[in-house]
Amino acid sequence: MQARALLLEDPHLATQKDFVSGYTVLHWLAKHGNAQVLQDVFTGAHKAGVALDVNVKSGCGYTPLHLAAMHGHQRVMQLLVQKLQCQVQVRDCNLVLCEPPCQFC
Repeated sequence: MQARALLLEDPHLATQKDFVSGYTVLHWLAKHGNAQVLQDVFTGAHKAGVALDVNVKSGCGYTPLHLAAMHGHQRVMQLLVQKLQCQVQVRDCNLVLCEPPCQFC
């Protein structure tokens, strides 16, 4: 995977936002339900000394958890909440509260 190679070469890329949506790599991975790559990116960034904000908001105020919940990606929600300690009760720009299923809280 070319994206993974780019992130290994420059872990700071994981902190950059898409100029249209405001998504980071964490948002895209959460949206598409790729829990393993999300964990790999987080681990790789940590090893490289790059701090990733698991609660980072997109242009619409969505966090990676919002996107995982909207798309029903339970493994990603579990990873974000239980292992990566993201904030559970966060509102987007429309003041919609993100509340993942209770088993992850």
